[in-house]
Amino acid sequence: MRESLYARLAAATGLVFVASIATVAIIGQAKDLKLAGDLALRGGNEVFGWTTLLTGVGAIALFWFASTFAARIRRLEGGSGRLATTVAVSGAFIAGTLALGISVAYAARSANSVGLGALTTAIYAGPGLFFPAAVFVGAGSIVGLRHREELPIYGRVLAMLSAPLALAYIGGAGLMLFKNYAWINDTGYITFLAFSLALSVIGIMRWGEMDMRPAEPEVEEPPAEVVQHQPRARRPAAAPAHRTAGTRRRAV
Repeated sequence: MRESLYARLAAATGLVFVASIATVAIIGQAKDLKLAGDLALRGGNEVFGWTTLLTGVGAIALFWFASTFAARIRRLEGGSGRLATTVAVSGAFIAGTLALGISVAYAARSANSVGLGALTTAIYAGPGLFFPAAVFVGAGSIVGLRHREELPIYGRVLAMLSAPLALAYIGGAGLMLFKNYAWINDTGYITFLAFSLALSVIGIMRWGEMDMRPAEPEVEEPPAEVVQHQPRARRPAAAPAHRTAGTRRRAV
């Protein structure tokens, strides 16, 4: 039971990630600071502090959630576990990029640098996060489609929707390289948060058995052997001792 609880809590880190990043976006919209560079340069101390802290919490939660998702994929995939490793690495890359943006935003605010503020915006709002997001979603979709018989109906639906979503991330990143459409970035964030939310809910419902140890098979003890007392074998009669030449009878 305790292992099941730990697995469900690990799956719930996806909810923490979604809640943290969504709260940062809501604060930015409320303060009319839609870009990350604006939060770093023009946001008040409380606004900057809370949004940066929540971004860090979201990065930690995504690290944990990606490793949990990779463990689930490894159980389904078997074999070499290539796709599970791909999910873990891509999730770690996204989380690491969020953490890197915190350092750049802190440097931009400390130096009051417009250039570093623009770099902060590029890290969070640029096409760089779209590529690892496509890998993260696409690898999970491949495993889900291959093993759809082992998934519930809602898991199959999420796996089928994830494949075109991964392709859309690649296409959206390509469009942003030619012309920066703001709606593409917003749509990419919203869909990734929605995917993480749905996957986390499924994980809470279904991944509870991941850490549970398989029950050891019961081994029946063989019945005790009945020791039968067998009669001792009689010792063979001792052969008569041979007389030596010195003990021969004298002739009368």
